[in-house]
Amino acid sequence: MEQPFSSSKVTVEYFDPYDVYKLLAPGLIPRLPLRDLNWQSHAGPLRSINTLHVELVPSGVTHSNVRSPLSSPNPKGVTSSESLASASRDDGFQTAAIGGRAGSTEQLGDSTSGAVRTSATKERRHQIPGLRRTPYLKVLLVRCDDNDTYKSSTRSEIREWVKKNTAGQGKTATNAENHDAFEWLVIHVVLPNSVAATQPRVSGKAPDSSSDTAKSTASRGAVDRVRQIRIGINDVPYSMLPRVVPAVPTGYQETEQDSEVAWTDLILKFKELILSSFDRRVGQYEEDIKERDAQRSLPGWNFCTFFILKEGLARGFESVGLVEDALVVYDELSVGLDSIIQEQAIAGSAEAHGGALLNYTEDLKELAHKSMAEIAGGHIEFEEEEAVDLQSTEKKQTEIFDSIPISSTKKSYRDLILANKVSLFDFRSYIFSRQIALLLRLANASSTREELLAKLREQQELVAQGVAPRTAPKQADEPEILMHLAEICKRTLDFVPAISAVMRADIISAMASSKEEGDPETKATLDAQLSEVVDNMVASFAFSVAQQILAQTSTKSLPIPPSTLGTPEAHEQKAAIPEPKTMMHPARSSSLLTHRPPPSPVGFPGPGRVEETLTPSFLKAGLEELAAQRAELCALSRNILEECGKKRGWTDGWASVPTVGETNIVNDMEDINLDDAP
Repeated sequence: MEQPFSSSKVTVEYFDPYDVYKLLAPGLIPRLPLRDLNWQSHAGPLRSINTLHVELVPSGVTHSNVRSPLSSPNPKGVTSSESLASASRDDGFQTAAIGGRAGSTEQLGDSTSGAVRTSATKERRHQIPGLRRTPYLKVLLVRCDDNDTYKSSTRSEIREWVKKNTAGQGKTATNAENHDAFEWLVIHVVLPNSVAATQPRVSGKAPDSSSDTAKSTASRGAVDRVRQIRIGINDVPYSMLPRVVPAVPTGYQETEQDSEVAWTDLILKFKELILSSFDRRVGQYEEDIKERDAQRSLPGWNFCTFFILKEGLARGFESVGLVEDALVVYDELSVGLDSIIQEQAIAGSAEAHGGALLNYTEDLKELAHKSMAEIAGGHIEFEEEEAVDLQSTEKKQTEIFDSIPISSTKKSYRDLILANKVSLFDFRSYIFSRQIALLLRLANASSTREELLAKLREQQELVAQGVAPRTAPKQADEPEILMHLAEICKRTLDFVPAISAVMRADIISAMASSKEEGDPETKATLDAQLSEVVDNMVASFAFSVAQQILAQTSTKSLPIPPSTLGTPEAHEQKAAIPEPKTMMHPARSSSLLTHRPPPSPVGFPGPGRVEETLTPSFLKAGLEELAAQRAELCALSRNILEECGKKRGWTDGWASVPTVGETNIVNDMEDINLDDAP
């Protein structure tokens, strides 16, 4: 089951030539995720990151080219195929951790063994930043039992790994390399019954201990890049214990407090190095974005390429938990798209102002063709199109009801944008879906994909009965922030009219490209059918979007009162319909007076009662705003249904009842004598 929760994740890659990760993991994993990080923004105040999840992956695993900061951490470990599958999800839903602490993704038993083996070949770098998923920190796990072993082999191995993994980093790094900037760290894992275990962590002035010698080899400049973790004797398999106990004990013994200090120091080092990598990446993105934006007026400047670059910055913010900063970037991209469209409309040339978008969406064109063929009984064939088979649409019709209309994973939007094969409808839908996903994370909204689909199905079933759905969402671990849920509803109210106009123009443009030539009568018939199809498609999409947002913003803090209407079965209570016996011989079940006055309305005390102060038990910030915005969405959905019903002559409720006093009503009335026999 997939569940969204406010979490962030960065990748930490480890190289384990000595097969010691399985000894380190039991102590490291419970200390994850990282908490309470602070990053100084380049253009604003200090940013706080409450929780940062870490994905621990072995060196050599091929990462997905598309970054997915929303893929779920899994404490039980994932296979490479599962990792790639989860990386492709990017719609705000995550796989909830089951039976463990959701802090990292790792494999306890997956590590390299034996002597040092070189890591896999470097992943091919994509030419456009933002399409890569690379580690923020690379870690070398080393086992060194004594100084002799260190001098003979370990030292050269550390130097080789450092040289290989730090090439192109630092001051000599290029712009492309800074987009994937990372830091590195060496962790010295000390086993019991070894010479290194009897040596203090900090010896004297001379580097006598193996820890000191490793630091002198690996550390460069003022940055200390070596940390030592000592494993307890009860945590090491017998097969890995050194067989020879040191002959000359030094009297030094590691205490539990020393061990905890070492772990705390390691976690602090993780925070420092990860934030350092993030800072370098953000700095390079901001520099490149500023440079590309200054080239906007030059020939060949393309908004789609600029979008992918700037979205890389947004996804970088999102990956470390700075969701509000990521939302600001998407808002800027949305405004940028609007300005590009306006400039192209004024200039009359799309190629010279940011590049041309597709005139129509292929999916909408196909759906419009099938809808018109269904109206005409399946006898319409379009130019350069195969004959429409209505039976083939049955499976797709069932898939429509199992899909979410606004989702960033509904299509490969980023691939379409990168290839300049995206329509304005798809472009706006993708940006809006990412904005909604970020706002849901800010609101701590807890709703699995299955629960959302269940809510949508329930709404579809009950909307015709006039009964509000009462599916209550699961209780979130963190309190929901209602102001962000209200912001989602508010943005949807602005999005639906705008996307409806874009969708209408999209379908008309698609059908104009495949319009048949014929006699005027046939052409007029097709125009009428096209108008009906366009209206139906736009109304259906707008209604589906409104229903999706209503389902996603439902919360226990805003309960729905029980309906005052009858049940769908229209069964009345037994007490309301007296039986024949009770009609002839009234019966009483008690000698006391059971008749009581009806309850007074809320806020008005009845006779003999003391007025009570009504205090809502769930008055939360943003509750009234959320209720108002959801009411607007409900009204929008109702208006869409009413307009669709009017075109078919359907009426509902008091709208079909004539108003008393109208002149036409008097003429239609007939005088009836009440004394006449029936």
